[in-house]
Amino acid sequence: MRGASRSLGTVLALAFAASLGGGCASQPGANVGMGGAAGGPGGAPSTAGNSGAPGAAGQAGGTAGVTGTAGSGGNGGAASCAVPVSAAGHGIPTQIFAAGNDTCALFSDGTIACWGDDSAGQLGDCGTTSRATPATVPGVQANYSFVMSPHKMCTVVYMSNFAGPVVCWGPGPPTAVQGAANGVALSDDHACGGVQAVGSQPAGTGCWGENSAGELGDGTTTSSQAAVRVLDIPLGDNVIVGPYFNCATSGSNGTGDLWCWGLNRNGQLGDGTTTSPVRPEQLNVPSIRSLAILGQYTLAGTTDGGLLCWGTGYCGDGAASTVARLSPTPVTLPQTMMYGPVGGAQGVCVELGDQSIWCWGSNKYGQVGDGTTSERLTPTSTGFTTQLPYQVYANADGSSFYTIAQYGWVYAWGHNDQGQLGDGTTTDRSTPTRIPGLSDVTQLVAGTSHACVTTYDGAVLCWGANQNGQVGDGTFVNRTSPVTVTF
Repeated sequence: MRGASRSLGTVLALAFAASLGGGCASQPGANVGMGGAAGGPGGAPSTAGNSGAPGAAGQAGGTAGVTGTAGSGGNGGAASCAVPVSAAGHGIPTQIFAAGNDTCALFSDGTIACWGDDSAGQLGDCGTTSRATPATVPGVQANYSFVMSPHKMCTVVYMSNFAGPVVCWGPGPPTAVQGAANGVALSDDHACGGVQAVGSQPAGTGCWGENSAGELGDGTTTSSQAAVRVLDIPLGDNVIVGPYFNCATSGSNGTGDLWCWGLNRNGQLGDGTTTSPVRPEQLNVPSIRSLAILGQYTLAGTTDGGLLCWGTGYCGDGAASTVARLSPTPVTLPQTMMYGPVGGAQGVCVELGDQSIWCWGSNKYGQVGDGTTSERLTPTSTGFTTQLPYQVYANADGSSFYTIAQYGWVYAWGHNDQGQLGDGTTTDRSTPTRIPGLSDVTQLVAGTSHACVTTYDGAVLCWGANQNGQVGDGTFVNRTSPVTVTF
């Protein structure tokens, strides 16, 4: 595993800086008695104690009573906030990521650099000011499994001998998630991943965060900032997190049984009801090899190349997008599916075995790619073949799509009001249109209305909406053509 030369003590100090009590707390009262007990990890408040000296973490609150009246305990305090610094000197990124109005890059030494919207503190710097150039996430050195949603980020930090702990930020600085071990799937309201073995309980699947709809899967609706074990399922090979609900597969290499739990008012769990269960329910479906939660509906690719859909949205089964499919419904494809589905509430695309791209959806912006803006309720050919496997991408709501084709050229279609198609215009495109000047592209990511690529020589280029600096060129001006990000 990478990083054997790194001091474990140093890493633990970074990952568990919450125990240092760097949060804001009230000043101590008169020194009449002992302060409150130390706060819990990640800023949890301490238990009440007598007024007086500070608690072990954070400052003690309360006013000293004349006769020693008890005061409240001190806050545990979040991890101390460090000033982000330039990402220069870390080489070229090994991966890039995008979500919402943010972009991040991961370097081979574990450094994470991010730029864009910081309204929820998702850049990890304890601030809320957007940033138009890359800067490091202070105190975090990633190992693997970096993920991001529009207002939150998580990663497994760099450890020399084991995976973990999981560290998340936004809102607030990077803070270790108690009990989480590895592999995170993330939405703004909650997250899921692997949890550690405890006593006689083996490693399994756990979730943390908001739980108003039972999305943590622990049999309650009680929210938790620590990972709680999901009931009834083993360690999930593939957990997909949606808005207040989740689905997970378990089996060899991610193929096999399927469970879903959480919010179900639109049939998005596929269990035949609109009741929201607080613990997972197993679905009677063929072996699953891919899952995608696209708003209020779920699509699943089967091991035989088929496609199933349930919930309310553009399933591709010929029914209107307002129809709730309470059970998995087959989607007819002209041949087996190789890759996908990708998309969102406005549309879906898949790549078939012959590397052709087929799409369906509202098509308001031409995102189906068939040369029209007519709504398509079943898979429709774009007439385009990538000549490369596994190369279809979508923005957050499925209104813009991208593909990497031969020679590393990039083609885009759909919504383009902020230049997110990168063709030098703000004109929507109803057929795949090549982005001028891009070649040798190796990776592509897309946020809400911007996109970025890496090239064979290590360059990072971005374009599209830039009101929060997510393009990374030092400005807040939308870019209709790719511009280079400087690290």
